Amino acid sequence: MSSPEYDMALYLQNHKVPYLIDEMIIGMEKSRPQDVLSYMKKWIDDKQKTGGHTAVLPNTNIPQLTDAEKKELASFMPPGMGMLRRTGTVMEPSKVRDRSKGVALVTSELKHAAEIDISGKEDSMVGAKRMNGIICTIGPASDNVPTLIALMRAGLNIARLNFSHGSYESHTKTVNNVREAAKQAGRLIALALDTKGPEIRTGTRAGYVAGTAAIDIEYKAGTVVKVSSNPDDRAKCDETLMQVDYLNMPKVVEVGGKIFVDDGLLQLEITETGTDYVLISVADGIMVARGDLGIEIPPEKVFIAQKYMISNCNLVGKPVVCATQMLETMTKNPRPTRAEVSDVCNAVLEGADCTMLSGETAKGKYPIEAVETMAKCGLQAQCALSMRSRFEDIRRAMVPPLPAQEVVAQSAVNTAFEICAAGIVVLSNTGKSARLLSKYRPHCPIFAVTHVPKNARQLNLSRGVFSVLTDEPKDKLDYDARIQAGINYGKLNGDLFPGDHVVVMHSDGNRPDAGANLVRVIQVR
Repeated sequence: MSSPEYDMALYLQNHKVPYLIDEMIIGMEKSRPQDVLSYMKKWIDDKQKTGGHTAVLPNTNIPQLTDAEKKELASFMPPGMGMLRRTGTVMEPSKVRDRSKGVALVTSELKHAAEIDISGKEDSMVGAKRMNGIICTIGPASDNVPTLIALMRAGLNIARLNFSHGSYESHTKTVNNVREAAKQAGRLIALALDTKGPEIRTGTRAGYVAGTAAIDIEYKAGTVVKVSSNPDDRAKCDETLMQVDYLNMPKVVEVGGKIFVDDGLLQLEITETGTDYVLISVADGIMVARGDLGIEIPPEKVFIAQKYMISNCNLVGKPVVCATQMLETMTKNPRPTRAEVSDVCNAVLEGADCTMLSGETAKGKYPIEAVETMAKCGLQAQCALSMRSRFEDIRRAMVPPLPAQEVVAQSAVNTAFEICAAGIVVLSNTGKSARLLSKYRPHCPIFAVTHVPKNARQLNLSRGVFSVLTDEPKDKLDYDARIQAGINYGKLNGDLFPGDHVVVMHSDGNRPDAGANLVRVIQVR
């Protein structure tokens, strides 16, 4: 089996009999290629003695087996069993993968990474569904309905409005356009409003007309630039004059200091620095704004800060967004740099729930291409994630005693791993149960069934959660209809198929308002 000429497909549904794989590997390594068919027949017949369910099928690249032999081998596969294609590698018990879900059920990230097949087709290595969300900043380049629809189809999950720019009237128009585009596209799109914080804004170039695209000003090294806090200079900026909206600027800067402009891209003098502390446990979510971090701390430490913040958010189950300069070159170019692609993928690997585009979609020339690129990066990065390992890490970090809902969520995700579930359906009107499931990073999509539109949209911020909006149930105890709505959504989107198993989590009939406390496993029909 270790020779490249052996290209087999193997799927072990009952992972409690891993010694069968070892037996097969030993036997195959001692066998000649022409013995493959007879050996496989005998091995599958023997499975009846152990209760295991195994299906094997040679890949069409094996020249030693005729078409008739391959067809014969396929004919005695147990019905409904999956197949996994591996090229030139030995299938060990810890490396068994469910090809249809694109997940490796391993407990070591290093082993998982060592088994990645970069030459395989996309659907053989990664799930068909991207788990991380994409936040797009909406601006002049993307605030019209047709472009918004295209962005949504390309992968947009959350539309961000930056209130540091534009008027309330323009933002109102954008909000209405986003809602209209979401209605036409049939998507549940969340809105994120980035309100203006304690920042200093510069004026505009002379001749700028409000509502049009911004006009850049190029400042050359060595040029003497006058920095003015006079409001009368706001619309007079040029290569020698920069107006700022901080009236006390002359009082707080000192000769010899520096001012950083545009996230540090332009350096004039220095500003006062400080440290802000955010309690993750009481925050709704955290944004890792690398541009701001790069001003406050040395650039080489931004990576460490990013990893620290994302890891802590993962441990407490808070959504975390990675932002700033992710695909910066796509503001002007149709293709990203290799470093930018790696940056996006790394954010997904570190555990970010969402990745965000700023100027790329707000003012860039290629907003749709930028979203498509980010979506592809997120999808490909999933194949390098060992979700079982991540789940175990988070579970081990929890210190008993735990809240009942936390334990139920752990149990649901663990069950999904154990049975290779195709999805998890959760009845979660408030969104709390869905977020708890997302915290434990299951390998499969979470279908959150709710009748509250606001909560359905807000769940776009949590990794792997896909909201299913239903009408308010007439009978709160009628769980089956809502569960079926979640399953139908999965079937409609190509995530669930007849024969698949799904884990269901909801409250019992005795205490319907006490939160999810029941876990079931059902089969898709």
